[in-house]
Amino acid sequence: APLPGGTGFGSPFNLPTAAPPAPAPPTPAPAPPMAPSAVAPGAGAAAAGMQVGGMAGFGTPLGMGVGTYGSYGMASSSSSSSENSADEAASTIDQALSIAATLNPLAICQELVVSFVIVIVLLMMWKHQDRVLMVLTGDDRIHGTFGDFTWWGCCRCCGLCNWNWTRCFMSLPCCPSSIRGTNAVKLLGAAVGVATHTIELSNIVIGDLPYRGNGTFYITVECAANPPMRTSVSEPKPPKVVHFPEVMTVRMRESPLENAVKISVCELDVVGSTELCELRLTPVNMVAWARDPEISVKRFAMQVCDRNRNTVTPPWIAMEFQFPINDIRQLESLHNDTWTVRTATWTGNDAVGTYQDKDIVDFKHEYALVDTGGNLVQEPDESDIRTVTTCRICVRRSTRLTGCCSVLVVILVFFARAYFSSCYGHFYALTQVLGADGKDGATGKWNESKPISYAYLNAIENKCEEQVGGMEIEDGTHPCRPSLRQVNMTCEHLPAAQKEPVAFRRVAEALLGEAGTPLTCIPHVCTYYSMLEEHETGILVGSVMLLIFSLFVVGPLLNHMVELYRRERIHLHNSLVQKMRMVTMAGGSSDQAPLITNKNRR
Repeated sequence: APLPGGTGFGSPFNLPTAAPPAPAPPTPAPAPPMAPSAVAPGAGAAAAGMQVGGMAGFGTPLGMGVGTYGSYGMASSSSSSSENSADEAASTIDQALSIAATLNPLAICQELVVSFVIVIVLLMMWKHQDRVLMVLTGDDRIHGTFGDFTWWGCCRCCGLCNWNWTRCFMSLPCCPSSIRGTNAVKLLGAAVGVATHTIELSNIVIGDLPYRGNGTFYITVECAANPPMRTSVSEPKPPKVVHFPEVMTVRMRESPLENAVKISVCELDVVGSTELCELRLTPVNMVAWARDPEISVKRFAMQVCDRNRNTVTPPWIAMEFQFPINDIRQLESLHNDTWTVRTATWTGNDAVGTYQDKDIVDFKHEYALVDTGGNLVQEPDESDIRTVTTCRICVRRSTRLTGCCSVLVVILVFFARAYFSSCYGHFYALTQVLGADGKDGATGKWNESKPISYAYLNAIENKCEEQVGGMEIEDGTHPCRPSLRQVNMTCEHLPAAQKEPVAFRRVAEALLGEAGTPLTCIPHVCTYYSMLEEHETGILVGSVMLLIFSLFVVGPLLNHMVELYRRERIHLHNSLVQKMRMVTMAGGSSDQAPLITNKNRR
């Protein structure tokens, strides 16, 4: 019988009834017939409802109509959700109980104590890092700061460049005398706080020291990461005033990142020494005082190291800050080419004199090498040493140059590959949309007077990848797979309405947003891309092979040849020395020995 809201065999929710009915259960044994009066009212309708529901693909509980089934389902779903929540809560409780059961309070306390001890040990090691470094390295400090690494890594190209060739330009007569002959790059680096300034501390006087009786005092200066410098130890002097004759040269950077210069006054004991007072000055102030010509001498109050000592007046130190003017040799302007020796001659009682530059060969011939007893010591001829050293420098620099060129070629190839690929990919997407050889593109015929947006190009690329991705389709046979020739045609004959493609557009947008400006694609970029794709493997393999060949074949071979030359020159020098001794033993004049040596050398 039809149910309310239904059509007999239809679904009450107008759902499709094409689904096959559920398989009927096995037919039970026939029951004895019942009288018509014994059948409860509505039982037929209920049975009909069961039958209709089964035909329509629904199954309702026995004696329950379709309308009642909806409320039954809602009650069932609410009860099932509450049961799920209860199950989740029970599982959470079980997990918490299992975790609590695995916890070991003794182990937790032990871990906390160990962590606390480790933190305390690290703090103590940081506080007494000088002693830790002394135990580990034998020195109480690391001889390197942030400024040193910046100057060496950025300004000197990791030690490959020293910029001494700039001294040639700085030696011109038009340069001021204060900077004449200096390194221009180092001068510029010192101005910006990367390179060091050279400051002289002179006219050093200390007074009112916290010490009773006469003592032997000396001064220690610690600057940057350099080893401490010490003055001479004065003879037993009263602590009221002590003079020091030294001119101490310190090198510091005019930067707020540089550590303060520590000046300490110590008294020498029989065993060890005692630090009496100290002073800390910032390098920025010291350089500023050295620049000021009106400030000759400054006197500073020092801090007493022993806080329990009562002093009548604070201890002090007086000194003068100057740029290098007391060095008659003017070593700051000396071009350190390793082959020049500069000596000075002082005249009169004043610190006035002149300096002389000599070649190291002439210097060694003029001043013979002697031992502690004053006896002559034989040494290799300096001209041979210069030749061998020059050859080794040439080998080392040529090997480095070859390695740098090989690495540079590899970097340029990778960059060119990325640049050409980015431009080629843009033209490739344009060819997919515009088509080639008179054929339509991937979306049909496109009006060339209508510009194509970047978003549309990305959508077409994704669509083509979905359609033909992973399929072995020959290039040029499908609009989504244009050939290199077709892309090159689009590259050479781009429609006027289309915007000129750019390289690294997505990278620029991701890093800089709308403010990013991608690189413009150069003309004929597709041709260059095809050429690079054809030869890049040979270029990369050739660069790597050249690097390996220069490092492991050419370099060792040249060094071996230099070593053979050095041994030959040593053998020749020994032969000359032997002949000289034979001439001397035969009764010849000792003046003939240098003549024989010079003659054979020529």
